[in-house]
Amino acid sequence: MLFGGYLATWIGYYVATPGQFFPGGNVADRYLNWDASDYLSIAQYGYGHGPIAKITYTWFPFMPLVDRVIHAVVGVWPPQVRTSAGWTTFSDTAHQWSLSLYVVGPLAAGVASIWVFHRVSVSVWGDTTSAKVATAAYAAYPGSSFFFSGLPVGFTQLLVVLALREVLSRRYWWAAAAVGVATSIGPLNSLAVIPVLGLFLIDHWRQRRDGAGAPRRVTALRAVGLLVVGESGLIAYVLFLWIRFGRPLAFVSAEQYFGGHGLRERLAGLFTLRDFNPHFIHLVLQSLYFDFPASVFPDLYLPINELSIVVLVALSLLVLRFPPTLARAERVVLCAYSLAAVAGFVWFIASQVGVASGPRIMYIAAPAFLSLGGLWRSHRYTAVVLIAVLAAASCAQVTLLVAGYFMP
Repeated sequence: MLFGGYLATWIGYYVATPGQFFPGGNVADRYLNWDASDYLSIAQYGYGHGPIAKITYTWFPFMPLVDRVIHAVVGVWPPQVRTSAGWTTFSDTAHQWSLSLYVVGPLAAGVASIWVFHRVSVSVWGDTTSAKVATAAYAAYPGSSFFFSGLPVGFTQLLVVLALREVLSRRYWWAAAAVGVATSIGPLNSLAVIPVLGLFLIDHWRQRRDGAGAPRRVTALRAVGLLVVGESGLIAYVLFLWIRFGRPLAFVSAEQYFGGHGLRERLAGLFTLRDFNPHFIHLVLQSLYFDFPASVFPDLYLPINELSIVVLVALSLLVLRFPPTLARAERVVLCAYSLAAVAGFVWFIASQVGVASGPRIMYIAAPAFLSLGGLWRSHRYTAVVLIAVLAAASCAQVTLLVAGYFMP
C-alpha cells in the first residue's frame, strides 16, 4: 500500500497534467488539500470563525484537535486554508519537514489499522494465507487512498477495526469506547455501534437460553450504557454546538451552504428520498460533484465510486457465508452492519445535494473484507483480480489528489 501510494504520488507530482485545483508547492502541500485544509482552518480559528465560518460545523472536532496537538509540537501551521472566494490558497514555507507531520499522523494511523485488521483476520480465519488475502483487499480498497490526504480516515479506520477486534473478543465496553471516539470524527461512524449491540444481545439471548445470564432489566441497562458510550463522541459534539452556539444540529444545517437544503428540507428528504435520482447509482454519484462543470473532473472518479459500492455490497453479502469460524448469527450482524454503512452513505447523498466521499465514508464497512479469505479459497483468480482492480483504483485516486483534481 505504501509503495503504491509513493508511486501514485510520484506520477501525480511529476507526470500527471495539473487539475483545475492544482495547489502547487511540495508534496505536503498537495496532500493537505480539500477537507484537510478545512480541518486546519478550524484548528486555527475555531468553529464559527475564520474564512469558512458558515460551514465549519460540518466537520467534526476530532481532526481539528489532532491538528492542534501537532501544531503544539511543530509550532507552525500549514500556509493553506479555504477562503470565502475560492477553494484553497497555497504558498511555500521553510518548515516543510514540520508540515509533513500533518500528513504522517493520519497515514500512520491508517497503516496501523491495516496491521490490526490483519490480526483480526488471523484470529477469525486461523489461516495466515486467507488472512493475508483479506488484509490485502482491505489495504487495496480505494478508501485507503485517503490515508495520504491529511484527512481523519486513518484514525477512523483504526478505531473501527479496533472496535471490531474487541467486539469479536467479547470485550463490549472497550469496543463501545472505540466507536464513541470514532463518532467524534463523523456522524456515519455511529453505525459502528451495530455490531457492538448486536453481538452483546445475541450473547445475552444464548445465556438466557442456557438458563444463565443476567436478568433482562440489567441487560437492558447495559445495552443502553453501551449505546451511550458508543455514541459519546456524537453526543458530546451536539452538546457543544448547543451550549456554544444554541444550534445542536448545526452540522446538519451547515450543508445548505454546499448547495444543499436547509435543516427542515434535509430531514424531510431523509425519509422521502426526494432527491434520489431514478437512474440510481450513476447520477446519484454524479451529484457528488454538485454544480461544478463536468469537464473539471476525470471520468475515472465515477467508476471508482461505483466500484466501491458494488464491491462492498457483494463482500458484505459474502459475510453471510464466510468466515465459517464465526457463528451464523455473528455473520448476520456483521453483514447487516456493512450493508448499513453502504446504505447510510447512499441515503445521505439521496437526502441532500452536496459533496461527500464515497470510498472513504463507506470504508467503515471493514467486516466485509473478511469474506475475501473465503473467496480466495473457492475462487482464487477472482480474488486476485478484485484486489488488483481495487489497488489500481486506490492508486488512481492518490495520483489525482496530488495532481490537483477534485477528491470526492
